[in-house]
Amino acid sequence: MLYDKQQIASKLLHWEEFLHEFRLPVWDELPQIELYMDQVIVLLNEYLSYFVYEGNDEKLITAAMVNNYVKMKLVPAPVRKKYGRVHLAYLIMICTLKQSLRLSMLPALLPGNLPEEDVRRIYTAFVRRQRLCARESWSLQSSSTAASTSSVRPAICFLSAAEGAASTQSARS
Repeated sequence: MLYDKQQIASKLLHWEEFLHEFRLPVWDELPQIELYMDQVIVLLNEYLSYFVYEGNDEKLITAAMVNNYVKMKLVPAPVRKKYGRVHLAYLIMICTLKQSLRLSMLPALLPGNLPEEDVRRIYTAFVRRQRLCARESWSLQSSSTAASTSSVRPAICFLSAAEGAASTQSARS
């Protein structure tokens, strides 16, 4: 397979710019109204579009995945088929963490039965750490001296965000 160096460089530059500007929504930016499943799927795909790769037919999130997360008790059950901020926060964290962790590890990090205030606190810590990691990854990508460690940093950052969520949750217990 032949690769066009200009095309690759262009995609890397686009990714670098996107990573520099990307951020997950903070708690207060999540919709205050409850949403139906199809609305949740559209919104999550918008929030997490950075995980979707060109030419990849795999879906980031589907209704079946959400239903499975509810069955696994990773996410609270919807109320009258509607999902609120708590559900969105859980789903954003799950979709992000499952990029680098096994799904079976998530119940220990994100118990699906926490009160809203605890979910808010965990989600806020998660978003803060994720934002710091994205900035660090961007600055490392921009630095020529960090080329040897830049591929490892994003995975470490995701784990750091997961660790932050777990430590926030355990501090409340």
